[in-house]
Amino acid sequence: MKLFANFFLFLCLLFFQLTQSCPLSCQVLAVHGKADLKESSNSNALRADIQRIKQRKKLIVAMYGVDKTPFFMQGDDKKLHGIDVELAHRMAENLGVKVEINRQNQSFDEVVDQVNRGEADIGISMLSLTLLRAQRIKYTNPYVTLYKAVLFNRRELEEAKGSGRDSLQDIFNNNQRKIGVIKGSSYEVFARKIFPHAKILSFPSWETEIIPKLMSGELLAVFQDEWEIRKVIETIPEASLKLLAVTMVDELDSIRMIVPWESTGMMEWVNNFIKVENIHYTMDDLLVRYRKFKSQKKASQIR
Repeated sequence: MKLFANFFLFLCLLFFQLTQSCPLSCQVLAVHGKADLKESSNSNALRADIQRIKQRKKLIVAMYGVDKTPFFMQGDDKKLHGIDVELAHRMAENLGVKVEINRQNQSFDEVVDQVNRGEADIGISMLSLTLLRAQRIKYTNPYVTLYKAVLFNRRELEEAKGSGRDSLQDIFNNNQRKIGVIKGSSYEVFARKIFPHAKILSFPSWETEIIPKLMSGELLAVFQDEWEIRKVIETIPEASLKLLAVTMVDELDSIRMIVPWESTGMMEWVNNFIKVENIHYTMDDLLVRYRKFKSQKKASQIR
């Protein structure tokens, strides 16, 4: 027994000396070999949320049902176009799957609800960050950053101001001063926080309800991001005479995508996608896209 123990000790010492005398390149190769094997064994270990998308072979995207040019809109070809639509297709292509866009949602909050229920993998729908929504879903990094803005009826504004040069807070420090916002949008939340003493009125339609009421003087002002305000000035000929836009440069509005609360892997992947693909749109980018789409639509109608 003692002889066997001595022999085993001799073998251990011999093995130790051999490994110590092994050339450095041999040791490096051994380490690299182990790393390659480890990487190979984990190469197919996808996060569960991404794995579900790949197994389904389809990325399900929640989107608002009302056109918001240039983010999402239906062209004369009956196909969906826009920045958010393009992002959906690009992400699906990078994941190696097809894309399905669900536009049954009749408000921005309904987009959040659909994602929260797990009925969509991601929401890409010109969505602003609010703390209330963030309790139910996860926000990605922003891909557009805008300012909040107020659009006034000039005549009503002069009456509200009187003879003084009032700030926005002074003007809206009155529960008879009416501000219009889109129902089910983040600006309902923003308006109540920023203008707590004003009379906040919510309407489903920006184009057919809110803006006409502003033009007629039924509303003192409307509250939305600077892009939507800019579109009003661009599209209504008499808007520059009847309306006055005020950009709130101390109030940012970041546009982000959303994923279900438990989809941590998908959120990390989307953030990397935004970074690698350098996804960030400016006001100038939006304006170029908007004018291009309107020009193409006008040209197709002429033909």
